[in-house]
Amino acid sequence: MHSIYRYILCTIFTSLVICQTLDIETLERLVVDGNPYLAAGLQLIEAQVAYTTISEGYLNGRFTYLDVVDAQRMWFESREQYIGALKNYHINILELDRIMGNTYGKETH
Repeated sequence: MHSIYRYILCTIFTSLVICQTLDIETLERLVVDGNPYLAAGLQLIEAQVAYTTISEGYLNGRFTYLDVVDAQRMWFESREQYIGALKNYHINILELDRIMGNTYGKETH
């Protein structure tokens, strides 16, 4: 799981050389600190991986159905938080553009 997690974190950066020299905790701090949108995205990925792992474990008898439903609930809640964070991001960008006077190609007379 850590290799997938490391890959996802590394794709956020433009240089894979930097990513390969940093440990996972440093990557998390660089990506998440001060950025609620990326934090919500990482939380969503973690919840999805947990759900997939628990669902497969349930099929093999390692987890109960309640574990699967709980993991699914956490995944859905994470997805809702991520979509909310993206919505807020786009609203903030549009508000900033409005304040700066961007007319999106409309001619002003």
